[in-house]
Amino acid sequence: MKKKISSSSSVFIVVSSVILYASYKCDALVITQMVVPSHVQRGSDLVLRCLYDLDGDSLYSIKWYKGSHEFFGYVPKETPQFRVFPWSNFTVHYDEQEIGKVHLKAVTREAEGRYKCEVSTEGPYFNTDYREDNLTVYDIYSDGPLMVGHPTNDLKPGNQLRFTCSFRKSRPKPILSWFVDSQETINKVESRYVMESTMSADKKSSNGSGLELWSAESELSIWPSARQLERKFLNVACRAIVLNETVYQRVASTNVTTASALTVQLQQQVQRSRVSSTSSSSSTSPVNSSGQQHQVSASMASSHHSRDSYSLSAASKGQGGSSNARPILVLLELWLFVVGLSAALLS
Repeated sequence: MKKKISSSSSVFIVVSSVILYASYKCDALVITQMVVPSHVQRGSDLVLRCLYDLDGDSLYSIKWYKGSHEFFGYVPKETPQFRVFPWSNFTVHYDEQEIGKVHLKAVTREAEGRYKCEVSTEGPYFNTDYREDNLTVYDIYSDGPLMVGHPTNDLKPGNQLRFTCSFRKSRPKPILSWFVDSQETINKVESRYVMESTMSADKKSSNGSGLELWSAESELSIWPSARQLERKFLNVACRAIVLNETVYQRVASTNVTTASALTVQLQQQVQRSRVSSTSSSSSTSPVNSSGQQHQVSASMASSHHSRDSYSLSAASKGQGGSSNARPILVLLELWLFVVGLSAALLS
């Protein structure tokens, strides 16, 4: 019986010692914060920080790793205390005022990956703590997206509208989305991605494979609804996102309307221009000797384009400025009559 009690007491003492040792080990050292940006653009600089609490122990070392590769180390009892190990085509700088803070200058694609900060204390326990986080390197070579409407686009019953949206050269892949009258749509959408490898003159990867950049193209086909046909108008937009909305987000949009509605708009603008020209010719006020220019502008979106603008300028000199503009206005009215007649016959 005494032997059994002695064994139980020994097990209890061992377990208690392990728990106390583990508790001391956990409480003595802890990394309170590790700062690694979630994403950075290729060619820019970034800062890594590792903050820790030794809880009275002495620091043995602090190290930074990219994957399994150590690229920075600080060991106060060694000479030199700071060490930077060769890595990639960019440079590493450390901060002697804040141990554990390093600067990566002009990073390349090789900077992408998992980072680890490791902190150790002196004996007798040699406690060690570490934390890890990921970094993504992105690159954008173009400004877009670019959206083009099909030449046959015309807002009329039974006519299908088609659009193409493209975005070139980014890493990671650009994401293209379509919106019709501010509502996102996924119907009748076809998307294609192409990956191309290009060698950069200033930054080449160590394996010589160059930069892997993605281009995207998406096509949208829609049938106008009864409501859109009734109001003779709809808006189509293409949105491009690279990585996420905060990194890169751009929208290209266009309006589609009927030819008859555009003809009415153009006629109204010409009528206003005629009134303005008549009032200026009947005015008795003198004209500036340097020659004031009167400009008449009209906008018309055809079936090829939704926002083509046509401008007509006539420079008036002395009293003859308004008379010089009248023949051109007559020709424009004749052209409007022909366009209106053609639209009526086609409908």
